[in-house]
Amino acid sequence: MFAMLEDVLLIADKHRQAAAAIVEEILKRRITKMVVAISGESGSGKSELTHVIAKSLRKEGIFAKPIHIDNFYNTLPLERTEWRTKHGVENVVGINEYRWDKV
Repeated sequence: MFAMLEDVLLIADKHRQAAAAIVEEILKRRITKMVVAISGESGSGKSELTHVIAKSLRKEGIFAKPIHIDNFYNTLPLERTEWRTKHGVENVVGINEYRWDKV
């Protein structure tokens, strides 16, 4: 298990503001199914933002299921920088960093 699974969310105004803008765009589109991807390194606030977005969408009657991809990296966050350096960032950063069979 990765440590991220037990992280505590620290939601700030910046997360609420960003989520409000994203939810507004989602509500404008109102299509049957949608995938919204939030990208960023571990610790950048993706989980907080995703939580606020999902909660806001649920208030609008829209089912939202966050899938935290941080939990599916091939390497732990503390080892990732060294691993990327060793293997060449240009060769390893991207979709191949994840354990897609576990997602």
